[in-house]
Amino acid sequence: MTAFAAVALRELRLLARDPGGLIMLFVLPAVFIVTLSVALQGAFSSDREQDRLRVLFVDEDHGEGSRKVRDAVTAAGLFRAVAPTPPPTRSDAQAGLADGRWDVVVVLPKGTTRALDLEQAAEAEVILDPVVAPEVARAAEGTVRGVVLGLALDGMKGRLEGSQKSLAESQERGRELERAIAQERERAAAMARARVAGMGAAAGRTAPTGTGTG
Repeated sequence: MTAFAAVALRELRLLARDPGGLIMLFVLPAVFIVTLSVALQGAFSSDREQDRLRVLFVDEDHGEGSRKVRDAVTAAGLFRAVAPTPPPTRSDAQAGLADGRWDVVVVLPKGTTRALDLEQAAEAEVILDPVVAPEVARAAEGTVRGVVLGLALDGMKGRLEGSQKSLAESQERGRELERAIAQERERAAAMARARVAGMGAAAGRTAPTGTGTG
């Protein structure tokens, strides 16, 4: 038996003689985990539509960027969108929040699309019903902020990938041009060598031959 196994066996024997220690070590953490999971599963990971936070979007931008934000926030799994008719203004949305018709209001101000086009995080405003639990409120705000930042980063990533592709294409064109120049130089050198050789042969044929006189 190794020293580690001997020490572990000794500690287990001591722990077996202490029921209170066993409860503190195993039972209480298990109870805490189960209680917390049951308490928060409806807020954070529920698959049931009625358990999700009711979110109302006040779209003051009416652009492609604000539509992307709405779709991404709704797809995050924490919210279910409500869409009253006609679309409410900011004041109407706050009144409905006070009446309990929805739990969260997300205001997408004018300029949201432009901000995302410039690869900047848009300033989305999140307004929550005061009765929403603090941990749920933090999760809701974090989800919206994360979605907006993620869309901005996606735009930046796409631009960088496009730049890298353009750079790679430019480098390939440069290599092709270098190969073409090298081939032209080789052809020119070959022509020059052939011309020099031809001139030498012609000079040999036309050179005068000496004649002796008696």
